[in-house]
Amino acid sequence: MLGDVDILVKPEDVPKIDKVLSQSGYQSGHTLSFYRVTNYLNSLLYGKNGSPLLLHLHWHLINNALPNYIYAEKVNMDKLWKEAIPLKIRESDTLCLAPHHQLLHLSEHAMKHSYHTLIHVWDIHQVISHGKEKLDWERVFTDAEEFQLKGPLFYSLWLSKEYFDTCVPQRILESLRPRHKGFGEKIFSRLLRQGKRREKLCWLFYFSRISTWQKKIKFVFRTLFPPGAALSHMEADENGGNGNVRRKVAFRRLWKALRLFGNK
Repeated sequence: MLGDVDILVKPEDVPKIDKVLSQSGYQSGHTLSFYRVTNYLNSLLYGKNGSPLLLHLHWHLINNALPNYIYAEKVNMDKLWKEAIPLKIRESDTLCLAPHHQLLHLSEHAMKHSYHTLIHVWDIHQVISHGKEKLDWERVFTDAEEFQLKGPLFYSLWLSKEYFDTCVPQRILESLRPRHKGFGEKIFSRLLRQGKRREKLCWLFYFSRISTWQKKIKFVFRTLFPPGAALSHMEADENGGNGNVRRKVAFRRLWKALRLFGNK
């Protein structure tokens, strides 16, 4: 069952696509002022009256990146487009991600959800199992290093192998394995080994990977208090445009963080 259909497009094409969708009866609850590339939010959701189908338009691989913004700008979107594979759907010519980029995307996405539900890990297993001949592990590793996704890739591959006996080369796992874990990542890793996969657990991982205390403080502040424009875009429907959105979100995230540490 599909929750929505995710479509990756180029930022400069968004106004034209918005016009086509509008002519077809699809509308977004937000204005096109959000279609610029940011390190926080890079998508628009479209719906149509009388239709259960939702179209989620993305112009960057990293979306709703809180607190994932710390590596969003490292993802080379030009490389993704250049190496994408031609695909024909009925009469339409389109593209799909190269297998090594698909694997990186799924790994980042699974980490973002803290592996809370195993369906994200199962997707990784399926990509590896059905694309063994096409998957270039060396390119997986080099691009993970360039995009600063070695951590999410390691934990995703490790969990996939643990739960589904996925065929992952041991040399790749060993080359990705963290050598020096910070305190937060040690807790994160231990909880995963114990099968305690919780929402927002990834915050421990991200916090641990930040180099200086000044950046760590900024990370905590930005996680609790996202930029106003991005926050209003994400929370407007849920909060009905209430002016206390930032305070409510900060309190909710702080409460989740305290529960996370309280249950570790």
